[in-house]
Amino acid sequence: MLPTIKQIREANGGLDNLTDFEIAQHQHQQYKAYVPDFNRFAQMVGVDAGTKWGNRLGASIDSAQASLAGVGESALDIEGLRGVRLKNNLDARNSRQFARSQGAIMESGQVDGVGSALEYVGGLAVDTAPQMLSTLGAGALGTLAAGPVGGAAAAGSVGYSFALGDILENQREQTGGRTDVGSASALAVPYALADTFTGAGGTLLKLSKGTLPKAGLNLLDKTLDGVQGIKGAALRTGVNVGKVSLAEGAGETFQEGMNQLGRMAVDPNETFLNDRSAEAFKESFIGGAALGGTIGGAAGGWRRSDSYQPPIDANG
Repeated sequence: MLPTIKQIREANGGLDNLTDFEIAQHQHQQYKAYVPDFNRFAQMVGVDAGTKWGNRLGASIDSAQASLAGVGESALDIEGLRGVRLKNNLDARNSRQFARSQGAIMESGQVDGVGSALEYVGGLAVDTAPQMLSTLGAGALGTLAAGPVGGAAAAGSVGYSFALGDILENQREQTGGRTDVGSASALAVPYALADTFTGAGGTLLKLSKGTLPKAGLNLLDKTLDGVQGIKGAALRTGVNVGKVSLAEGAGETFQEGMNQLGRMAVDPNETFLNDRSAEAFKESFIGGAALGGTIGGAAGGWRRSDSYQPPIDANG
């Protein structure tokens, strides 16, 4: 009879630094010839492998909770939240590992066609959903309670908290646990502002106000406004997707730059551009451009500019 993950943990002091996936994967090497499918093996040893999209959503929620717990731990000096952060990060890692084993598309390099591209964008939306919905929800509640100013303040506070949490987590990763709250707090300001103006959450906020960027320069606006029918809608959508994609990609890359400066603040040997950071910058730009462009195009990119006036019918 196969030992369960619970039994293995109990016999080895808990193994608190390992995920269920990692323990099951190690055990699977001994039984692979008898049970080739890893996910089936995981269930046999008492682990619920879940579903690909369920794991992605679970990882995004756990990561968001870990980020906020990390803010309380470091910025507010609440030591009790360290355990919460570690547990949430471990759960997020476990869910991502299972999602990968189930074929989740998590990096741009995995995209090899239309289907995988759509899954890639969908995965990005799931990854950012907790932060985006929290920010927009806070903004909506703040608006109801204190008008537009209250809404902006509430959304900004939540956005800043997530920005600070992300930078602090990058610092912990760089140093093995050490953070510098002063540098992280300062860097979180431009990070949060970038998200407000160019992030996916910012795109949705602009959309909710009816101010999603249209075609750009007045001359281009007028030219595209004058193209009628499906052709005009397609042209306007293409131009707007391109504009929003560039803005979102630049915004995400800028935020990753703030993370990198945070790493440099706690490690004098870290450089702004290296193999790891270059890969992070690339994925940030591609991911931001893909998700932002999709939102911008699907949520009204075909519309004419605000200044458009329909032609007057001379026979009317």
